Amino acid sequence: MANGFDIRPAPTIGELRSGSSRLVELNDFIRHLHNKGYVEVLSFSETQVTPIVEGYGGWAFRMEIVPMESAYPGFGELVVLDSTDHVNSCKPVSRTDPSYAETLNFLKKLKDRVS
Repeated sequence: MANGFDIRPAPTIGELRSGSSRLVELNDFIRHLHNKGYVEVLSFSETQVTPIVEGYGGWAFRMEIVPMESAYPGFGELVVLDSTDHVNSCKPVSRTDPSYAETLNFLKKLKDRVS
């Protein structure tokens, strides 16, 4: 406990840790669906650490939320988001943001395939 706050991830986050049996099971299932042509996969990788706790004079604590080796499951498309942390990769600030543009392009390709 730090400063009266209990700072730890929710129990379900543990299931997302690299190598966890649940994550391996999910990846195997999605890989199988992808290999059969049932689903397409678009993955993003952030390249910057994410500010977590602001301290005197700046960010006192930063961390890499999803390392590159965990961001890409080994199948589908990978987009590396240069100069982007986890928060900004998940919440694009504009329609020109690479994560927004790549997602839109991916969805348009899927739409064209089924049309």
